[in-house]
Amino acid sequence: MTSVSRSVRFLACGLVTLCWLTTRPAVAGSTTPPPYGPSWQRDFSTPLEEDESFLILGFGADRQFSSSLLRSVDNGYLTVSDPRLPREGGSFAAIGFDAMSVFDDTRVTGTINLAGIPDPPPPTSGPGWENEIGMGLLARGDLIDGNAYVGGINFLTGEPFILLLTNRMIYEYDVRSGASLADDIPDFKSRSFYLQFDTRSNYGFESGSLQIDSVDLKLSVYNQPGGTLLSTVDWSTQSVFGPGLAGIFASFRDAHNPEVYPPLFASFDDVAATVPEPPAVVLAGIGVVACVAVRRRRW
Repeated sequence: MTSVSRSVRFLACGLVTLCWLTTRPAVAGSTTPPPYGPSWQRDFSTPLEEDESFLILGFGADRQFSSSLLRSVDNGYLTVSDPRLPREGGSFAAIGFDAMSVFDDTRVTGTINLAGIPDPPPPTSGPGWENEIGMGLLARGDLIDGNAYVGGINFLTGEPFILLLTNRMIYEYDVRSGASLADDIPDFKSRSFYLQFDTRSNYGFESGSLQIDSVDLKLSVYNQPGGTLLSTVDWSTQSVFGPGLAGIFASFRDAHNPEVYPPLFASFDDVAATVPEPPAVVLAGIGVVACVAVRRRRW
């Protein structure tokens, strides 16, 4: 067999494998979930005590777990709050996630701020509060290293944002922001918004193997599910985080200045994490790798 015919055969093998991977149906009666489909969803219509796999954790400004965080689904949506002030050891940030599911590329969706941003109690001393809370969705969360991607809205400025969390899930980061929603929606603090947060790895061949070069992050903000697109934020980052948890996120802006913040309060509903279809280059790479194995065995 000539080198040209071998190359043609090799490429054809990869393309056939790609077509098979993208068109094969789920096996009837199989207990294995379909390759690309809904992974989990929460509508918070049942007591949290009945959902042992969905965990909600609070963090103080000192990056230690907070014991005073409250969780409630009494109104048909999830409310996360803390009666204690951040400067007194109350929660500075909170996350919620399905502890049984870990994702690489994912789409996280959900509605935020259903209860609105409440008026904080008057401060006992000093200047007024700076209620700069970010509320949104979490992807590739790592509780050990404290890394995560987050897409959400800053409810002081009205700016949608994407951020890279480091250092125990606290809201200090590298960030990209979009145009403020306040220009078109003056009462945005009392409105709910539907978010769609996508993470997608970009692959390239290096030293004969498939490697992740960067991760594309995209936040889309809608007025409601299936409604009007209000804003988008796009970011391709070379800060590549490994597979992790998906869920919800709320945090104030500056962990070094907790005395200016009121008690934490955030609300969420209809949160879901879905595994998207992988890009063609990944599937083609799988086909090529498979053909390499066959080729080594036969040639």
